[in-house]
Amino acid sequence: MRKTALLFLLFTFLSCNPFNENKVLKYKEDLNNLVSKFEKYDDGIYDRDEFDEFIIDDIDQLDIDLVVKNGNKKNSDY
Repeated sequence: MRKTALLFLLFTFLSCNPFNENKVLKYKEDLNNLVSKFEKYDDGIYDRDEFDEFIIDDIDQLDIDLVVKNGNKKNSDY
């Protein structure tokens, strides 16, 4: 019984994945538009109040809390 409950819990968490391909790709155009606006900013970690008002509107619309600009470098921490 305990193994069945754990298995059920595992499947529940897997079905609630917020990074599901369909959920991310639904906002692909909006995310690409937002990324194009970050060209004038240096690499770094930015809180939402550190951007101009046009970017803040897009960030609010997409419900983003923190932005990490890392250029073309790969970073496994983010």
